[in-house]
Amino acid sequence: MKAKFLAIFCVCAAALGASSGQASAATIYYNHIFSGTAASGSIGGVNFTNANFTITGTVDPANQVHVVFEDYYINHSVTWIEIEGIGEFEITTALRTFIAGDFVDIVGLSRAGEEGTDLLDSQRNLAFSDWQLVSPLGPVSFNGILTQWNNPPVETSGGVLILNGPLTNASFTSVAIPEPSSSLLALSCGVSLLSRRRGR
Repeated sequence: MKAKFLAIFCVCAAALGASSGQASAATIYYNHIFSGTAASGSIGGVNFTNANFTITGTVDPANQVHVVFEDYYINHSVTWIEIEGIGEFEITTALRTFIAGDFVDIVGLSRAGEEGTDLLDSQRNLAFSDWQLVSPLGPVSFNGILTQWNNPPVETSGGVLILNGPLTNASFTSVAIPEPSSSLLALSCGVSLLSRRRGR
């Protein structure tokens, strides 16, 4: 146990040291932000109704995948959810943002990979017709669908997450951000260390 703790500590220290010597990164990443009201749901067995939520996925443009025609997807580097009145949690199940063009014109959230099953689908909106995931957009408002959240379960730092529709008052926004620095990695490591120490 001490060896594991020491190994994590060393990784964190290295990340923190790297962050202090870095210049500002030139690479631009994007936060893909889905927000809306879920009719009901639960996280870690805690139930809620008519809850406002925001899901934020950070994406690297280098990971954009062109599927066919005007269809694209991009896996998230990290994904978080904030549920009003409940809290904020990291979604540990790998997710992606996808866009379906060619007269479909929807944006959505799904499990990662080309065959990832859908979790959230927007209504058709022409704002999505020529967008390819790696530029600023929105906010674009819509009502939509929440689907397949328990098949298989979506895991978070707070337990299994389930969102049930209908999805109302929804919007999607893509915001350019600087490349996440290694200082964020160091912070994440620190949280991990602290949680491990508390759990002993």
